[in-house]
Parts: sequence; structure tokens; C-alpha cells
Amino acid sequence: MRTCLCELVIVTRIYILTAPMNDGEACMSNSVFAVAMVILIGLMSGVVVGLLIGFLVKKQKSFWSDMTGAEKGINIVLVGVCSAIFIAGLAWEFLKG
Repeated sequence: MRTCLCELVIVTRIYILTAPMNDGEACMSNSVFAVAMVILIGLMSGVVVGLLIGFLVKKQKSFWSDMTGAEKGINIVLVGVCSAIFIAGLAWEFLKG
């Protein structure tokens, strides 16, 4: 009797089931490409919106070296928070199964 091992990986409520194929390699039932696209699109959107908000509140300048340390920190936080919000929103909408 042949025994097959399967593992369930849980990453922020995204379930990826891996199971052996005929040649012994593991395959994923959920598309890794879809997860990667959600992350990449969320990052790009977050960067654009974060920099736009920084520009509108006059904390963004044309060159990185022209900004003070506080302005750089504000821009980094804006980009990080906006990216996290976009990734969470896209994951909620497209990967809920």
C-alpha cells in the first residue's frame, strides 16, 4: 500500500494544498501566480498612492536628497501603509475562494 503525504499551508487565510503528482513532484491547487500578482499589484498601487499623498501634503520633493529625515520617514511610512492596505484589499477581493 502506497502512502501519499499532503500538506496544508495556511498563509493569512489563503489555503494552498500541495499533493504529489504522478512523477513525485508537488503541485499547488491554488495558483501561486495569482498570489504573486495580488502582492505585486498591491505594492505598485501603494507606492503610487503613497507618493501622491506625500506630494499633496507637501512632504515629497523632486529629489530624495532634498528631503529632510522626517520627510523621508513620512514618505516611507505612507508607501508602506498604502501598500499594505492595497494588498489586503486585493487579497480579500480576489483570493477569498
